[in-house]
Amino acid sequence: MMDIPRSVVADLLPLYVAGELSPETVTFVEAYISKDPELTQLLKELRAEDPLAQVSIAGLRPELALRSLQRTRKLIGWQRRLFAFGLFFTLITLSFEFSFVGGRLKEFHFLMRDSPWVFGGSLVLGVLCWTVYIGLQRRLRTDVGRGTSA
Repeated sequence: MMDIPRSVVADLLPLYVAGELSPETVTFVEAYISKDPELTQLLKELRAEDPLAQVSIAGLRPELALRSLQRTRKLIGWQRRLFAFGLFFTLITLSFEFSFVGGRLKEFHFLMRDSPWVFGGSLVLGVLCWTVYIGLQRRLRTDVGRGTSA
């Protein structure tokens, strides 16, 4: 068995973190790293730089990875819809009317003044959409950061 220089293993660490190495090379790199504390520290730094490096789908069953991808796409679809509805209801709440007479502004008022129940309901729906939107955004970020697929 030939001796492989430490620098070669250090060069393999980014590929190891990305999950791009063959199983045999992964086994070799892990064995080498377990004996070298400096490389272990370098590996920790590489993983800390990239939060997605902690998410490994190489060991997942294909069905689980596909389900996770479909779930994420579904959540992103809901997030888009909530953004659109939140924007719509917010803009309805802020709609206004104005009129000019003789080149001067005669009247300006928010339409909420004319029918407060309709616009109040619109405001409530807008706030609800934005709240759920932000919750989904946090959930998607948290799931990626933790590497979970719940």
